[in-house]
Amino acid sequence: MTFSDNSSYFCLPRNRFVIKILLMKGNKDRKRRFFSGECIHIYQKSVNGFILFYETEDILACYTMISVYSRIHNVKILELCFMVDHIHILITADKPEAMAALMRDFSSAYVLNFNSSTGRSGQLLHKSYGNAPKRGDKKVRSAIIYIGNNPVEKKICKRAEEYRWNFMPYILKPFPYSEKRTLRHMENSIRKLCKEIQECRNRNEYLTHDRLHRMFCGLSDRDKEFLTDFIIMKFWFLDESTMTSYFMDIKSMTEAMASTTGSEYEIHESFNPEPDTAYHEMASVIKKLFPGIPVRRIITLPAEQKIKVFSFLKQTSSASFSQICRFLHIEQKRSRSQTPQHQDITPTPCCNAQQGVEIKH
Repeated sequence: MTFSDNSSYFCLPRNRFVIKILLMKGNKDRKRRFFSGECIHIYQKSVNGFILFYETEDILACYTMISVYSRIHNVKILELCFMVDHIHILITADKPEAMAALMRDFSSAYVLNFNSSTGRSGQLLHKSYGNAPKRGDKKVRSAIIYIGNNPVEKKICKRAEEYRWNFMPYILKPFPYSEKRTLRHMENSIRKLCKEIQECRNRNEYLTHDRLHRMFCGLSDRDKEFLTDFIIMKFWFLDESTMTSYFMDIKSMTEAMASTTGSEYEIHESFNPEPDTAYHEMASVIKKLFPGIPVRRIITLPAEQKIKVFSFLKQTSSASFSQICRFLHIEQKRSRSQTPQHQDITPTPCCNAQQGVEIKH
């Protein structure tokens, strides 16, 4: 009896009866062919579900890094969405090496800067990332809708265009969260920051976590919103014209996102039904608890203080046990006998969690 390459075969050893089944899953085992200029959906997640982006500074650092390296490696980016623990990117590239170089360089830059600004060490992003070529307009449209609707699926907002970090508001309107200002009508301190940002953009130099923290420190909420919009527009790299060309226009694209969630069957994205709003709650609590300190610094607290913060977050937010662990970068180890509710790490309650917790500048 003969079998084709894609069939199963059975092996019967002499001493024992063993059925050995080899399932040759054609599409998974074959090396994906790369076609120049095709759209590719990339999914990059953190290790252990740890939080990557605690606040605006973190997202802007990564955004400017992607902006810089997409230009260096000549990669077009149609769509981008930052979630708290992962990133979605829809790109086109002429060569597979360009895509790989972009992912390598911006992810290395982000991890190095994140670790340097927190005193952390070790891996933060998965070494491998999911990628799925989208061949045909229908698949590209579905990927665009799926990426744009990520925050809707995580119950952060009701419509895709309400979420800042899929950049839909910026496609609909420049400076959507502030009023555009001319240099002549800016305060001197804001004018200096804008000039510094423009100089970095001219040199194709990204903004680090520490630099962004210095820029935003002491600004009013109004000025922070303006500076955020200014950075996004100055480092803008999204090819929205190509993205919207898969629909009739921008209005048709937003309507399509509102009517369906899109689909993605070629990338395995772990889904957690718990809403991401809990992470924003915890970030707000930490900002009040440690004013003037980057929220990400919470992950390098000594163990005793981290337990106190854990207890305080449990009391003051709607976050679950697992969400607080991911927020504080506490690894959850499970054994076969353990359920998700009974894991290795069980922080002890603290009667007065707010006292005795200190982050040094």
